[in-house]
Amino acid sequence: MNPFHHAESSARKYGGVAEDYLPVHQWFDESKSYLADFRHRALRHHAEGIFLAERLFGPTITNSQGRRVPTRFLGEQHVKEDLGRIPSVQDWFEWIAPQPWMLASGKRRHEASDSAGKGDHSLRSPAVVTVSVAGGVVQHVDVPAGVRVVVQDYDVDGVAEEQLQTDADGTPFVQACWAPDETCECELPGYFCCGVPGILAHLEDGRAGSPQEIQRCDLCQRYASDEAAYTRLVELGLA
Repeated sequence: MNPFHHAESSARKYGGVAEDYLPVHQWFDESKSYLADFRHRALRHHAEGIFLAERLFGPTITNSQGRRVPTRFLGEQHVKEDLGRIPSVQDWFEWIAPQPWMLASGKRRHEASDSAGKGDHSLRSPAVVTVSVAGGVVQHVDVPAGVRVVVQDYDVDGVAEEQLQTDADGTPFVQACWAPDETCECELPGYFCCGVPGILAHLEDGRAGSPQEIQRCDLCQRYASDEAAYTRLVELGLA
């Protein structure tokens, strides 16, 4: 969900205009500049992040109507709209798989860092990998036992080929590309996830609110306008 949409939600709830609240919501999503998928939320979308926002922006935000709004309320709103609840930092960290370099120190840490930077990013089969072959068609490739999968970067044109090759020692490998994740943030669980890709709307008893509360997703832009998104929900019986 875009920070501006969060800000519009704040304005509907607390008065004023979206610009009154935009800096707070932009700060919560600033971590997306480090990692451009939903995992960026692990840095600030939790209880500690809400209290940190309060320290940075002050206890309250004064909107254009002169009303003082607790900063913590805005943080709680943002996190709930994205995740449906307010997790703790531990909730995020427990999903991090421990790696040897996290424990290494001194010389061992230096060696671990060097080896991590020089890896060939390969996986040992048997495995089923998702690749994009010539023509941009996403396929699932069943890799036989004993074949190594070398993961390459996705190319500029969005087209990549997979082919069987052989190492110097005769070990066969598949050179492939991971297909890009086409799931948009608007499809992830959250307050404004209505279950229809490309549309931001909160459902109450299975129905969305007024047309003003229904918006297209500006990230994937599957609908030409907010009005088109609203029309689609009407067609589906959700508005």
